[in-house]
Amino acid sequence: MFAEVLLKDPAYTDSPLLAPYRAGGNRSDNPYMNFDLDYFSKGKPCHADLSCPSLQTAIDMIHQNHGAAVLAHPAVNLGGKSGKIEEICALPIDGLEAMSSYHSPDEAAYYTEAALRHNLVLTCGSDFHGRRRPSIEVGTGCRESDDLLDPLLARISWYQ
Repeated sequence: MFAEVLLKDPAYTDSPLLAPYRAGGNRSDNPYMNFDLDYFSKGKPCHADLSCPSLQTAIDMIHQNHGAAVLAHPAVNLGGKSGKIEEICALPIDGLEAMSSYHSPDEAAYYTEAALRHNLVLTCGSDFHGRRRPSIEVGTGCRESDDLLDPLLARISWYQ
C-alpha cells in the first residue's frame, strides 16, 4: 500500500500533496483508498493500463476452481449502467451482492428483484477492507436475514 508508506514516512509530513489524506483533511475518511482513487484510477497521473479477462472467462475460471461467481456491489461495478444487469444475469453467474454498504435502499431492492427474477443467490457485504477503508464497518450493508448464505454454500461443490 503505497499511500500508507507515504503517509507514515516522516520525510513527507509537511507535503501539501498528502495534506488532504491526513487527519482533518477533506479526503481523510478513507485516506489510503482515496489516495489510490485520486492518483491511480483511470485518467489520473499514476494510472497504468492493465488487461483483465472477459466476464465470461472470469466466470469460467471461478467455476473451474469450484467457486461461485457473484457480482459484487453491482451499482458500483456497473458504473451507473444498471440496465446491463439483464445481460450479466444471462451469463452463468451464481449470485448478486444485492445488499451492500454502497447501495441505497432503492438500489438494493432493484438488484434483489433482479437476482430473484433470474434465480440467483442473494448476497450482502459491507466491503470492509480493514484499515484501507476505515469508514466502513464489518457487517454494514446487509438488510436481510443470515439465511442468504445457505443457498450460496449449496452451490459450492467443495463445501459439501
